[in-house]
Formats: sequence, C-alpha cells, structure tokens
Amino acid sequence: TATMVFDHIAACTVKMGEDEEELGRFSFITVEGKDSQKLTFITGYQSCKGSMHGTTTSCMQQKEVINDKEMKHGKKTSNPTTEELRIKFINDLITFIKQLQAAGHAIVLAL
Repeated sequence: TATMVFDHIAACTVKMGEDEEELGRFSFITVEGKDSQKLTFITGYQSCKGSMHGTTTSCMQQKEVINDKEMKHGKKTSNPTTEELRIKFINDLITFIKQLQAAGHAIVLAL
C-alpha cells in the first residue's frame, strides 16, 4: 500500500510507516495541525478470499515474510490460510487504530 501527502500537508508530517509485521497490508502518515492535534491517514489492503494461488499474490508474499521471520527465530514454519491472514489483518489494524486513538489521534481510514 502507499499513503502520500503533498504540498502544505507534507510540511506537517510527523511520522510515517507501515504495519509492524512488515507485510505491506497498511501504511500510514501522521500529520500535526493546530494545537498539536494529530491526524493519521491509514491506507490498507486486505487480500481477497481464496487468493493463495500463484507466487506473486499478496497472500503468498505475506506467507513468505511470516515464514522467513519464523525461520530466523528458529521456529517451525507455519502455513497460514487466506482466511487466517484476513483475520490477522483486521485484528492488527484494530490494534493499531486503538493505540493511535488512545494517543489522541483522529483517524482517516481507506481500505
């Protein structure tokens, strides 16, 4: 995913990044406005149901990243299903948004 800002909003950018798992599921930009109010724009992509076929689908790419991390930590590699990846996306996104809201951020979410 990609989240971009331009012109005068770009000058207000205080943070940008992607999901902590580095799976490319969502990206974000936080801008700071009047009275230090923070607004975070989040752009997300949830893989389609049944999209585990092929080597370049987002599901297969996510599975490869997960398996690489598991191997680096000496763990047995898992075989997450498309549905498990979809549920993980929603859970991780909800957790991320709740953390931002607890810190006083307003949220703009585009899926």
